[in-house]
Amino acid sequence: CQSSPITNRFIIRFIALIFSPRMLTAILFVLSLHVVEPIVTCTTCQMNNATDCTGDPCQGNYCKYKRMTAPDGIPFVRRSCSFYNFAEFPDGTQTENINRCESSTIDGVDYAIELCNSGSLCDTHCNSDSPRSALFLTLIVPMAYLFMN
Repeated sequence: CQSSPITNRFIIRFIALIFSPRMLTAILFVLSLHVVEPIVTCTTCQMNNATDCTGDPCQGNYCKYKRMTAPDGIPFVRRSCSFYNFAEFPDGTQTENINRCESSTIDGVDYAIELCNSGSLCDTHCNSDSPRSALFLTLIVPMAYLFMN
């Protein structure tokens, strides 16, 4: 069984096209666009009147922590996994940083969002940066120091 000259020419041209410098450059460019993100294990949960929660494990490219504190001071928190490298505040603005807590106040409601990928269960910056702990550090600690002296 012999192949026809047309088939042989097609195969030779196809191989020459694949291994041409332009095609190799194009293939490498397309491959460089697909960056593989590490998979992290996080927790998925939500809770009212809390600054943190625990729940079932989930996996994704990012752990996501989102806290909403109403004007009456009662917080709502949600943790989840995400495959996206951004999150949105209710006004449509997107987070800009990975592995850092970002805060925004919209219509009197305080929001804190963190996306992280530095390791499993890495989304801890926002819940250690709560407004209450900041208030404690700026008001209560100096007052205690004054009363002790």
